[in-house]
Amino acid sequence: MEACGFGKPVVSSNLPEIKELLDDGASALLVPPGDTDALKNAILKVLDNKDVAFKMAEPNLEFAQKERLSIVAQVYEETYLKVLKT
Repeated sequence: MEACGFGKPVVSSNLPEIKELLDDGASALLVPPGDTDALKNAILKVLDNKDVAFKMAEPNLEFAQKERLSIVAQVYEETYLKVLKT
């Protein structure tokens, strides 16, 4: 969410909790968890190609503006409270 808020491209592990946020509209390169070569290649793709980085960054900023951090924090809080009740 921070990267999106700054209008930056996202490179992350392809984890369910990450995909849950990113599927809502953020633009990201997701790599298999633990795959350091895939992570390196994804980072280099963003760093070496300004057009790719820009195309990823713009929708991320729009996503962050729509999905304010307070909304995301509220969802986390609700989830934590549900877990604590079980």
